[in-house]
Amino acid sequence: MSELPLKQYQTRALDSFRTFMRRCGNLEDVKHAFYQTTEEAFGFPCEYHAIDGTLSEVPYVCLRVPTGGGKTFMACHAIDIAAQEYKHADFSLVLWLVPTNPILNQTLEALKDVDHPYRRALDAAFPNVAIKTVEESLNLSLAEVSGCTCVILATMQSFRRDNTDGLRVFRANGALMPFFGTHAADGLDIDENTGKPTISLANVIAMQHPIVIVDEAHNARTLLTFNTLETFKPACIVEFTATPDVKVNPSNVLYSVSAQELKAEEMIKLPIIVEGRSDWHELLQSAINQRNQLEAISKLEEHKTGEYIRPIMLIQAEKESKNTETKHAKWLKNSLITDFRLNENEVKIVTGGTDEIEKLDLFAKDCEVRYIITQQKLKEGWDCSFAYVLCSIVDSRSKIQVEQILGRILRMPRAKKKNYPQLNQSYAFATASFTEIAQNLRDALTQNGFDRQEVERMVQQAPVRYGEDLFTFPPEQEETVLVLGAHDDIVLSEADFESAVVIDAKSNTVVFKTPMTSDDKNILVRIFPKAKLSIEKAFFESNRLNIPGPSPAEQGLDFSVPRLVVQQGDFFDDVEDVLEESPWSIADISTEISKTEYDPENREIQRGKIDAEKDRISIEFVEKIQQDASLWEFNDVQSWELSDLVHWLDKRIDHRDITAQEMVAFLSRLILDLQTQRNISMAQLVVDRYRLKTLVESKIKDARATARKATFQQFLIPESECKAVVNPEYCFTYGNTYPVNAQYSGAYKFKKHYYDMIGCFDGKDGGEEERCAIFIDQLEEVEYWVRNLDSREYDSFYLQLHNRKFYPDFVAKLKDGRILIVEHKGADRYSSDDSKEKRLIGEFWASQSKGKCLFVMTCGTNFDVIKNLL
Repeated sequence: MSELPLKQYQTRALDSFRTFMRRCGNLEDVKHAFYQTTEEAFGFPCEYHAIDGTLSEVPYVCLRVPTGGGKTFMACHAIDIAAQEYKHADFSLVLWLVPTNPILNQTLEALKDVDHPYRRALDAAFPNVAIKTVEESLNLSLAEVSGCTCVILATMQSFRRDNTDGLRVFRANGALMPFFGTHAADGLDIDENTGKPTISLANVIAMQHPIVIVDEAHNARTLLTFNTLETFKPACIVEFTATPDVKVNPSNVLYSVSAQELKAEEMIKLPIIVEGRSDWHELLQSAINQRNQLEAISKLEEHKTGEYIRPIMLIQAEKESKNTETKHAKWLKNSLITDFRLNENEVKIVTGGTDEIEKLDLFAKDCEVRYIITQQKLKEGWDCSFAYVLCSIVDSRSKIQVEQILGRILRMPRAKKKNYPQLNQSYAFATASFTEIAQNLRDALTQNGFDRQEVERMVQQAPVRYGEDLFTFPPEQEETVLVLGAHDDIVLSEADFESAVVIDAKSNTVVFKTPMTSDDKNILVRIFPKAKLSIEKAFFESNRLNIPGPSPAEQGLDFSVPRLVVQQGDFFDDVEDVLEESPWSIADISTEISKTEYDPENREIQRGKIDAEKDRISIEFVEKIQQDASLWEFNDVQSWELSDLVHWLDKRIDHRDITAQEMVAFLSRLILDLQTQRNISMAQLVVDRYRLKTLVESKIKDARATARKATFQQFLIPESECKAVVNPEYCFTYGNTYPVNAQYSGAYKFKKHYYDMIGCFDGKDGGEEERCAIFIDQLEEVEYWVRNLDSREYDSFYLQLHNRKFYPDFVAKLKDGRILIVEHKGADRYSSDDSKEKRLIGEFWASQSKGKCLFVMTCGTNFDVIKNLL
């Protein structure tokens, strides 16, 4: 079974984590590493909040991921990154902490299942994996730690001395005696009777310097937690949470995933369509009708794709009271069965001590559950992506509290966008006004990890449905009439459509009996481009969706930008694809490694001169982590031979463009040279194998870059047989999604931006880049423009350089049809080698477009150069 691939936003977040861990592993100060990495991720550096005490030198960072973003899956990949890039270890002990027992049981079940994506991610990274509870870890063997990545799952409470579980962790345990032989025992808990380290699980964990994963970390940033973690002498601590602490003990947020990134990756159902009614009976019926309509549409989806979906409605009931009558769970279930004529098997209660779905597989086709009644929350860890509708019948005089329930209806089934747009949304109903419901939902979304600014667009009012008979079972689908106008030589057939249609050739109309599918819409737009707006409107009406807003993207206006491609005769290829084939040979790389590059006795050369004593402290901490990891992994490094080290390096170094035979020969020569010319023992090379890996990777990277640069320079010569050109048939087209990570929050109201939101500017809002954007927005010649997102290969325009992609800051479509690209640089960076290279390729792209494309690089606040170019 293949490993589940990471989503793009997950890759970006983990790449930031990898960069940070690599910097720390190469002896950079943790604060400086964090400063650099956040500047690359956010466009501005963030302050690192160190924890007082022995944790001050421990890399302690947070990856912020909203509900539905796959935090646990990302955590599994983070373990491999921390082990290799930071600890320089093939295996590691992992302490995985969760907030509650239900989440513990759910995570434990997934990680022990060898077919689950979480476990497959671990198995792909490590040859041997063991998953254990605290109870199982009390009998931990030395072999399980020395030759295996051992993950201990627990709640934070399990490691506190003031409870029974915690006492067992710190209590003397003779079964763990083998761990206390030859390894250093400094800083461990001491047995008062013997004066020696206590033979306990707590000390075993501390000797391993575990990688610590903290799930839902906002519940775990207290002084008590810090004191508990300090006991285990962690190598690093990685938090995964939707809502990091930003006030009392602020988390060090290394990367923050946005709602737009989740939506672009088809992870969540957005927007949330909201309907409010004062009468709870009408409200409940309207919500039932919505669920019934979704089920009817899901049958169409299943017929088209084979994917089974049974939409489920979550109903928030009132609490039962001895003094007053309430619409509590049991009363409501009886009402649904008797008054609303629902099947008893379809309605279940999950509240208090009642859990009627505990043993049910809600995804099974033979499961009948369509309605789940709860109060404040479902059990922690509960997850069913079939949940589409939330209906709260709590008295409107009480504040609607849905924080714990709302996240349950956001997850997209199979994390894949559906053909019928109604199935890509979620729905909320409550006995209150839209304004009140919307505000409560926005508050709840913030509690689920979404940014306050982005939630404004995530909640929309339901379309008004005049004359609807709420109590028709089921509600009838309204017909949608699309008038296409005259068209010559085009004959439409009802068989051409996935939707149920009736075609009237005389009046040139198509009547949709069922909702228009996305494929039907795209086909009609392609055949009748002049009727695009009418087709788009009919699509939204037939699917009972809100008509989109005024932004050019929502109106479906085209925004295509000609790309730079490589022409070889009559054929055109992607620049990157041709660069990948640049000729070079690993045999031409010198295997000589100087003492300046690698000295077993001096690791400071990895980061240059050390100026401050605090850097020395940080380096000593990292060195001890890595040295201790090596001791646990290799009790006898003398057993390694040349072939073992070559095989180890070969497995871990990317050499997709080098044959296995060539790679093995190169690595063998390099190691033999170190042994014979530098007189370095095999045992020392094995200990330093991660340093060797970095050196070899650097040599290969430099050789590739030299070859790619030579090939790239040939592209720019007009007489070359293989030359770069701009061909209007090869374009990048901006789509419906804009996976912005951080939104602009300034005061200026942009009028011409292609999307209804805009990405923030480098150096935070209010700087030169924002002023440049305002200048572009106010140009009369501009029809619309976009803040081009950096490192979004599939969602942004880029120009290929020899060694990386260049994402210009702004791309604009002019009213005369030309395309304008603007790259802004501060005066201090305008003359840098990087800026010169970007100017060269940008101006070359424009010169090849036959006047259809323009490029300008602004310097400081001199924006008039843009106007002068038009």
